[in-house]
Amino acid sequence: MAVTSRDPFTVTESQEFLVCQYSLLRDSLKTFWELWHKEYLQALAERSQIRSAKQQSAARQPHVGDVVLIQTDNTSRSNWPLGLIVKINSSADGSVRSVGVKTGKNKVLDRSVNQLIPLEVVAEDTTLVKTKKQPGTPTRIQPPRKAKKTFIR
Repeated sequence: MAVTSRDPFTVTESQEFLVCQYSLLRDSLKTFWELWHKEYLQALAERSQIRSAKQQSAARQPHVGDVVLIQTDNTSRSNWPLGLIVKINSSADGSVRSVGVKTGKNKVLDRSVNQLIPLEVVAEDTTLVKTKKQPGTPTRIQPPRKAKKTFIR
């Protein structure tokens, strides 16, 4: 594409503008990642530890469909894998001590509830989505054409 006299920017001005916008975007992304890593993930982990330490019945129990971070040793919080709870393993007394967690690699891992950091989102159940009645368009019934009847017979 050639630069014409009607273009508001010359090629060098456009390049400088794009480089400036790219660096602003990169800095914003870096700031967001630092906030996510230092504040949000830490707050989730602390909230989960406080709830489990209190051992109150009011603490939220894990449910199928919960999205969680899987706490792993020797790995920073920003690299903990995400998981989806697919199975609840209850003990004989009815308390939940471990769950089956599906990872991004489609493996189901058995993990202790203490190793899971619940996020504030729940995965949408695909079986419920499929069974919801979708408002469909009514089927149009059209009588056969007169010309078609005379042509076929």
